[in-house]
Formats: sequence, C-alpha cells, structure tokens
Amino acid sequence: MPPNARFPTPNQQIEMVGKKYAEAVCRLNTGLAKKQFHGFTELPYLTLNPWAVKEAEVKSWGFPHVFTWTDGPNAHYPPHSHRGLTTHLILRGSLTITYPKDEQPEKVAYGVGDRIDVDAGRVHEVWIGDEGCTYVIGE
Repeated sequence: MPPNARFPTPNQQIEMVGKKYAEAVCRLNTGLAKKQFHGFTELPYLTLNPWAVKEAEVKSWGFPHVFTWTDGPNAHYPPHSHRGLTTHLILRGSLTITYPKDEQPEKVAYGVGDRIDVDAGRVHEVWIGDEGCTYVIGE
C-alpha cells in the first residue's frame, strides 16, 4: 500500500469481502498490511467469520441483538415463546416449526436461505433436522 493510503473502514471491509465471498467478512485489528488476499490487500490480522455477512444482514433488518447458533441433529425445543419478535435465517441444515396454540396447527419445514419470524409471545415448538441446523438469530 502507498504510505499515505488508509485502511478501509470495517463497513467497507465487510462490503469488499462480502461481495466476493458471501459468507466471509473481515475485522480490523492492528498491524500492517503485507500480503495479498484473493485480489485484495490483506488487512491487518485479517480474521474471517464465515457467518458475519449474514449476521450483518439480519442486523440490517432492525434486530439489535444478533448471533449465530448451531443445534445438533434431531434437537427439539418444546413449546415456548419469547418476549420480543425473533427471526431465524437458516445457513445450514433444516428445522421444522409449529405453533401449537393456533386453531389448526401445522408443521412447516424450512431449509437453507429461509427466514422464519416468530412474533413476540407466540408459542412455538421446533424440531431440528437430521443434519443439525445453523442459523442466525435476531432479537
């Protein structure tokens, strides 16, 4: 890099890496850029979080608390509810959800790329698929 060049901001880093790799993002720590990373100058101590771009996407939907969660195969969450609206963006695997207090409850299966929103206070029950499930949760 030229001596007067500035490092991209963290948001610019996310945009640069996210455009090329939809499942990657970089975080700026400290140090000097010295290597090349797939056509981009490597940023100081480049670290990759494979789900960070998806977490940023969920955060952009207005959810202040966002994290990635993984359940093992065939996990089960008995009927429960949450105090606020929650969203789930499936990254790997699948899950099936039902709303047992609905007039005519039905089980609906969701897979990679699907978004499931659960309203505040709405009782739901969840079954994780045979391969487990990784998803971004927004609260």
